[in-house]
Amino acid sequence: MNNDSCMDIIVANQVTNNIGQIFGDAADFNKDNLADIVVANFGNGDVVVFLGYKNGTFLLVTTYSTGSGTGTLCLKFEDFNNDKNIDIVVANLYSGYIGILFEFGDGSFATIVLYSSGSNSSIIWIDVGDFNNDTRLDIVFADQTDNNVGILLGSGIKTFGSQKPLPMSNNSTLSSVTLAAFNRDHYLDIVVTNNGTNSVGILLGHEDGTFGNMTTYSTEQYSEPLSITVADIDSDGFLNILVANSGTDNVGIFLGKGNGNFATMKQYSTDTGYRPLSITVSDFNNDKWLDILVANSGTNSVLILAGSDNGTYPNQETYFTEYGSRPNWIIVGNFNDDS
Repeated sequence: MNNDSCMDIIVANQVTNNIGQIFGDAADFNKDNLADIVVANFGNGDVVVFLGYKNGTFLLVTTYSTGSGTGTLCLKFEDFNNDKNIDIVVANLYSGYIGILFEFGDGSFATIVLYSSGSNSSIIWIDVGDFNNDTRLDIVFADQTDNNVGILLGSGIKTFGSQKPLPMSNNSTLSSVTLAAFNRDHYLDIVVTNNGTNSVGILLGHEDGTFGNMTTYSTEQYSEPLSITVADIDSDGFLNILVANSGTDNVGIFLGKGNGNFATMKQYSTDTGYRPLSITVSDFNNDKWLDILVANSGTNSVLILAGSDNGTYPNQETYFTEYGSRPNWIIVGNFNDDS
């Protein structure tokens, strides 16, 4: 954040509300080459934009409503209407709508445009990608009420087609969804965390935007997997899946085989009571190996697991946030422009 060439950490603290309440992310909205922060406030039903300064500080600029009682929970950034400005798409847990804030190019946004995700839906997570290879961005979302993954196909001009649901197994209780190309066929695949069945599920994508049947991998009993991220942590050219298991207090790693299949989960404990809720990766110590960063709600802390040349994580270091803060989301960026 202060441009010193070192990666910095942003933590969303659910209780103390001193950065964000549920979900945050960063991007350069006003084109000043400095990272700005956006947070989704679940209780207020709004999105808050902080514009960044070169010294790593931020100015609260504007709050944008997503509607009364919407329960804004998750957000992503992309240019949906091809105007070279970064737009914000948000998931609203209670309203059954996905909303997009279209940006003007100066860090300000138009009034939110809402898109139906189906009646009585509860959108817990979203991601963005081009599923049907038409060069237009589509939206994928995890719906807890209907227990399915839904897809909205984009037109590139601020409109989306009706949702295409992909039903999950009974009692799966989706908690997150992420996109990646696991079998290296250049078509996007879907990975979900199933909180109810303690597993992650993979749906391999086809050229026409359809998907195969879901293959599941156990995260073990009582694990309650929540956040998930994808990266090549062992530098073998194959994508791996990393998951925060909040119920069993560990980080789970599924090493990919490059063909859409994965090895049995490896565990790295965060210690009892940590309750990890969010996970991401970055190279914090500049040794060219990816490190793992976890937000721990139970101990008001963030945990860094330092990577090594063989893809293992022998060393851990904990940084405490604030008493009662209960951090539940975490992102990484160079916020003070220190290169």
